[in-house]
Amino acid sequence: MYVDSHVYSGSNRIPLKIHECRTSSTIIINYPGYNGSIDGFENKYVKLAEHMVRSGLGTVVRMANIDHGAEEEYETTVQRDLRVVIEHMIATSGESGPAIYLIGTSAGGGAVAAVASSYPNVRKILLIAPSFNVSQRAVEASLASFTGEVSIVVGLEDVVTGARVAKYFEKSASKALDVRIVRIAECDHHFSGTKNGRILSQAPQWAFGDGDSFPDPTGGIELY
Repeated sequence: MYVDSHVYSGSNRIPLKIHECRTSSTIIINYPGYNGSIDGFENKYVKLAEHMVRSGLGTVVRMANIDHGAEEEYETTVQRDLRVVIEHMIATSGESGPAIYLIGTSAGGGAVAAVASSYPNVRKILLIAPSFNVSQRAVEASLASFTGEVSIVVGLEDVVTGARVAKYFEKSASKALDVRIVRIAECDHHFSGTKNGRILSQAPQWAFGDGDSFPDPTGGIELY
């Protein structure tokens, strides 16, 4: 179950779906790729959020990744939308300093990398096949000063961004408390197929919990 909410980024209304976890005060924000829907392909983000809550990782906030059109550069709005959601969740958490974990996929991963260092509350980030829809300069500047934990997952058959781009993100996180990268064989940019979906479902537990067996193609849950 989730609660419907929203915030405003400029004049744009950003819908949110909030899955509450009663056993953890951590807040996890999931930011999909370019024009990615709030639910994801075959409701994969709904399933992933419910799985994270059941695992006790934290309250999960789902949002879409929206290109608002020609009035503003996507590079600007993709970061601003995420900032607004982070600030809203901190302000409404009821705590002075809730731990924030960020998951970003593709363009969402680039945005997560570019804003993470701006918020002391952001302790851990998970970048899934991250891309440079924001500028490399913004990503490099943020990751170079981020002192939390960075986890990166990329498919070796990803021809959209790929392992070389993921390696750049890894190298940029020079001050991070911990940096880990896992490259998945027979996996494309979308983590297509049942096996890769199961691996994707394990990634948050690996990045934010104690998922030492990652990646396990028989573990996790079926996302699609």
